[in-house]
Amino acid sequence: MTEGLTGSLSVVDVPGVGIDRLIEAPELYLVMQADAPLQPSLRLPLWALDRIELGRSPCDQVQTTISNRVLRLLLPDRRMSSRHAVIEVKGASRDEVWVSDSGSKNGTYLNGKPQRASQLSDGDVIELGHSFLLFAGPGPRWADLDLRPRVLQGPSLATFDPLLAQAYAAVADVASTDIGILITGDSGTGKETLARAIHVLPGRKGPFAVLDPAAAASQAADQVLLGRTTDGVDDGSGLVDAAANGTLFLDEMSDLPPAWQLALVRVLQERSVTSLATQDSRPVSFRPVGTSHRSLDDEVHNGRFRVDLLGRIAGVRVHLPTLRERKQDIGLLIRGILAGTSDRPGSVQLRRRTVLALLRYDWPYNVRELEAAVRHGLIRAKDDAMAVEHLPLALQSVIGPRSAGRPPVGPRSAAGRPPIGTTSPEPPSAPATNPSPATGETGASAPPAPSDPAAADHRPSALSDALAIRLLGPLEVRSADARLGLPPSKKVRALIAYLVATGRPHRRERLGAMFCELADQQRAALRWQLSKVRSVLNDGGIDRLLANRQEVSVLLDAVSVDYHEVRKGVRADLDATPTPTLDRWARLFRGRFIEGLTLPDCADFEAWRVAVEEECVVWRVNILRALLRRAETDPTVVLPHARDLVAIVPDDARVGVQVEALARRVRALQLGGD
Repeated sequence: MTEGLTGSLSVVDVPGVGIDRLIEAPELYLVMQADAPLQPSLRLPLWALDRIELGRSPCDQVQTTISNRVLRLLLPDRRMSSRHAVIEVKGASRDEVWVSDSGSKNGTYLNGKPQRASQLSDGDVIELGHSFLLFAGPGPRWADLDLRPRVLQGPSLATFDPLLAQAYAAVADVASTDIGILITGDSGTGKETLARAIHVLPGRKGPFAVLDPAAAASQAADQVLLGRTTDGVDDGSGLVDAAANGTLFLDEMSDLPPAWQLALVRVLQERSVTSLATQDSRPVSFRPVGTSHRSLDDEVHNGRFRVDLLGRIAGVRVHLPTLRERKQDIGLLIRGILAGTSDRPGSVQLRRRTVLALLRYDWPYNVRELEAAVRHGLIRAKDDAMAVEHLPLALQSVIGPRSAGRPPVGPRSAAGRPPIGTTSPEPPSAPATNPSPATGETGASAPPAPSDPAAADHRPSALSDALAIRLLGPLEVRSADARLGLPPSKKVRALIAYLVATGRPHRRERLGAMFCELADQQRAALRWQLSKVRSVLNDGGIDRLLANRQEVSVLLDAVSVDYHEVRKGVRADLDATPTPTLDRWARLFRGRFIEGLTLPDCADFEAWRVAVEEECVVWRVNILRALLRRAETDPTVVLPHARDLVAIVPDDARVGVQVEALARRVRALQLGGD
């Protein structure tokens, strides 16, 4: 078992499934522990289990036992309860996976929100104490019960992805030979890192020679590959000689000019070098490793790459998936980054919101961006635990500003949300962190006025606009001077609000996939309602709003959001806002048109929705507190809202006393009126 594991796992007898085979199934991964990121990451094979019971380990190691398809997993996390949560596989076809809290002290969180019981969807993040698990929907999985990742070399080249692991194994098999290896994948997926790892595998002891595409564009191929001739003598400066008995690394081969491609074909075919001075040939031994961020097969088809060169370089092919396709490996990758960048990797700690941001972010620039973000966080955190505020702004925006946070040990609100007040969002034992730049102490004061530019910079305008949509609700579609109120569908409103508030109508492929994830009846209803909007917007045969299986696009000029009243109000002093206005805002806050709406194929939408909901909770608390300060002048109006505030902040004893006194005064007024 993995180092740091105790206990035993017995193999579950599944007929027809062998250890080397892959099956299609969902899977659960223990990604990392926030305050101990070097703890091992594990895979939990749901296909072989009916139930996983999770709790706190009595020692500093992971303990695992399995019996009758029930896995007991104990983690060395002091913030977990001894019996914390249960994962169950349900349904006649075993296609439902549920997580439920077992009455734990600190609660079970799903995507940053407290949950008692919930069905899991692909990409869901489960938080137990400071331990984070990631659920992955059906996909290729190993048909064995080995919980460990497959490792090519160190944690940076470890993976839970079976297809990537098979590619790693194929690379290891040919490491000692001179068979060509082609590594493909998007920019930043780690192609050069893998090439260097292949170089140090046993079997080839020579140097690592790099062909830079920039050099290929400005120099003659023969000179760079074979070296120069001076006074009839070869100087031995060519890359082929430099890679003798080692690796010739051909970076981004799709960018090589035609003359270079021809020269490489000759070198790889003959496996010899002809002296430019004497015309004598001598054999050479090297292992060629090439990379490309474009498909070389497509380049061949389009006539931009030589098929004979592709055949000689692609003896073994390795495709590196994007980081968003292998988020289960984030814990493994972070361990590798810490080992290479931190003087004391074992002392590094992360805040729980930091881990949530790392797992929820979409990583458009892949592993390279992850490494930069972790390095950035280490530098800014210095000797403190890495908080989400230490990460780049792109990651901070994923989970929004610090708002409701999570409760310390104690009761939750009646609405199932953590208490909101002046408590730290981290557990009491964690070091204190900076308050939210938007609200000062979380939920305790009014937002900064627009005259405070430093504070305003911390609140993305997209969230402000989204909040405004939630407050007033008159999201309108315009055609010339005519206005059309949106259909009452939550999905229509949320989809268009997302497009308008985030300014991302150009991401058609993502939104198209999001649209197609809806059930057939929902999709049909959404298409019908959008068609009504589109018919009004259709001007001169140009659809300004379109939704189908291929694309979802919006022309922002045709969609307007009227949030001016809210913008003037919530950014000013709430104590100066008239009581009727505060009363109306507080009533509007009692419902959310995006509540319960999930579009799991669009991480950006999910992040936006969560951020808006968290922002709304903070603003609601601020408005309710402002109303409570009107208790002396408008007690009857304030009392219903004050009771709402008690439900949200049950631990604030001062609020409770104020509301009791307010209720007595209202009763006295009513009796006096009778």
